Amino acid sequence: RPFPLKGHEGSTEGALALMSAAKLGRFWPMAVYTFRHYSEFHPAVLADWAGFSGMDREAFEKVMAEDRTRDALSEVKKEGLRAKVEATPTLVINETVYRGGQTFEELDKILKPLADKR
Repeated sequence: RPFPLKGHEGSTEGALALMSAAKLGRFWPMAVYTFRHYSEFHPAVLADWAGFSGMDREAFEKVMAEDRTRDALSEVKKEGLRAKVEATPTLVINETVYRGGQTFEELDKILKPLADKR
């Protein structure tokens, strides 16, 4: 889930963009595009990135401007704060908090036992 950080310029807009992409069924294409072009990030490019991610630009801008999208982001942020998220990336799996980037091997160690229990 998005977790905008106060000290990161544009993080709220970026998070709103991801929430909007999710509502339009294009979260993962938008997330992948955003991570691939992270060094070019600026709120002004988000509608273009939505188009590159397969969304109708006008529909994206409409969803992004809706109060309910901002409200949903606020709830996601509160959920993160309750889970003691302080920075990104942070993973919360079964109420256990993992801070910082995890390697594939580390994630495999965490997730494999959970998958084996299924």
